[in-house]
Amino acid sequence: MAPDTTGDTVYGDMVAKPSNAPDGPGVYEFSDEHGSPLYVGKAVNLKKRLATYFAGGVSARTRAMLDAATRVSWTLCVSEQEALLLEREKIKKLQPPYNIKLREGTGYSGLAVSKERTPKLFPWRGRRPEQAHVFGPYPQTGTRALVDALITVYKIRSCAEHVFTNAVKTQKACLLYETNQCLAPCLKNTDRAEYDKACGDLVKYLGKPDGSLTAGLRSTMARLSEEEKFERAALVRDTIGALESLTTKQVVVREPVDITAWAVSRGFGFLGVCAVDVVKGVVESIRTYESMDNPHSGERELYEYVVNNHSPEHAVPGRLNIAPEQTAFTRLPGDGYERDLVSLAKINSQEVIRTMDTSSWLDPAKVYHALQGLGRIVNSARPVQRVECIDISHHAGRNTVGSLVVFDKGGMQPAEYRVAKLGAMQADDYRAMEEMVTKRCSGRRMGLGALPDVLLLDGGKGQVAAGMKALETLGLKGEVAVCGLAKQFEEIYLAGSGKPVVLARDNDSLLLLMLIRNAAHNHALGRHRRIKTTQLTERTPLNIPGVGSVLEANLYRHFETYEAIETATEEDLARVPSVGPSKARRIRAELDTRRKQGS
Repeated sequence: MAPDTTGDTVYGDMVAKPSNAPDGPGVYEFSDEHGSPLYVGKAVNLKKRLATYFAGGVSARTRAMLDAATRVSWTLCVSEQEALLLEREKIKKLQPPYNIKLREGTGYSGLAVSKERTPKLFPWRGRRPEQAHVFGPYPQTGTRALVDALITVYKIRSCAEHVFTNAVKTQKACLLYETNQCLAPCLKNTDRAEYDKACGDLVKYLGKPDGSLTAGLRSTMARLSEEEKFERAALVRDTIGALESLTTKQVVVREPVDITAWAVSRGFGFLGVCAVDVVKGVVESIRTYESMDNPHSGERELYEYVVNNHSPEHAVPGRLNIAPEQTAFTRLPGDGYERDLVSLAKINSQEVIRTMDTSSWLDPAKVYHALQGLGRIVNSARPVQRVECIDISHHAGRNTVGSLVVFDKGGMQPAEYRVAKLGAMQADDYRAMEEMVTKRCSGRRMGLGALPDVLLLDGGKGQVAAGMKALETLGLKGEVAVCGLAKQFEEIYLAGSGKPVVLARDNDSLLLLMLIRNAAHNHALGRHRRIKTTQLTERTPLNIPGVGSVLEANLYRHFETYEAIETATEEDLARVPSVGPSKARRIRAELDTRRKQGS
């Protein structure tokens, strides 16, 4: 049985560590050499939790589990609560031998508001109640505490049926009415409209809880503390704690539906596919797959292929498939839990790409074969060993950055990565590429010494022409083989040839070039983001006549970035404190003048 989760680290004899695990919450699964699950756990931080298994000092039972395990895999979740719920479902489904404590559990509890003449609020556990508005489950909070907190605010009944029936007969309300925690619908003189409104408000709140209730309660707690009514303040504090647990982000399906939410991510020439399966309103499994990408497929065709080929044979008849693309097999998600399910699928499909084990692909035999093939493609006069790649990154022509990464000695060499800040206002990608190639191949050569065997440029025919122009200017034409890799269709462009080289998607040489190009792209983006963050922290002076330091501070406080100020409309500017229509008109005119001048 193959694990159906996203991250995937093979241990052998436990020599490898899950260093590539993500920092977010999720569920992890240890399995043996046959793929049989041994243990399922949850974590607030997967990376830190998995690291504890190899830090020493584990129990004998855990040591025995680790000795039997050869693989660990994980699934990302949107919150700790979501991880608790998914862990519960996986344990119930897989029955792993090392999960004794949870295996016999009865599930987490939730809340429900009955659909009867006089609705009541009550907790539930296990099977979801019928003829009721059902909410939860809530893994981290006792539902009794939630009931106590909610009746304090909404004052609807929570009593058992026999208690309510007896009160109706005797017309004597219980203690909750006396303590202002129930509107007492058992009494004839109770305002029925008020009670029905309270029930409707409670259902609406539980359907989409927010911080509206706790804000008022915090004021009450502060007032009681000032009046030194500490016991009552403590009760309000406990109420706030219970209510805040409801606002924790989690995917909860409140209807007994059968749905599969799909998402696909692209990278390295592969697809990361994730399917979140919901059975009778419960997230039962999160399945992930790797597949070769076809760059000629649009999003619609992609999802039709994925859903058609990865739906389980035992799928429930009439199951609804939702995805970000409308196809013959799927429909777009609606609001609420359907959209949350697609988001959960998306983060796990991205995790497939992020954790794709590219290092295992780079075994010596495969690298040797890929480099030999690359030498033939670029007509290199010498054996190809060192490949360098240049990528250009900028934001609307600003903060242009050139990135260079190195592949040598059979792997990426991060210590030799370089980055250069290019012309500050340079929006021309070709000129930027020419400048970056010139920096690499002239003077001190960015501290890298000898030229590479192959210089890979991120882009197509235009980027290759720009790179060759730089080499010709430096008198280095023919000293280094140059090629470009265009991302849209992963076509290879050679100097002096207008027709690209198109390789099969599983060609080792192409996959190696894509790996190097993606590393350069990520390095450039990371450097660009750091430059942008520094500029925002330092705050670019506006230097607009009539705009002093106070008004400039107000503009930045309102828009946050220079780019946002630069593109703001006159009406938007006028809304900023101390600006007004007249100054907004002058500011907008000055910014328009700068844009026309290209500054």
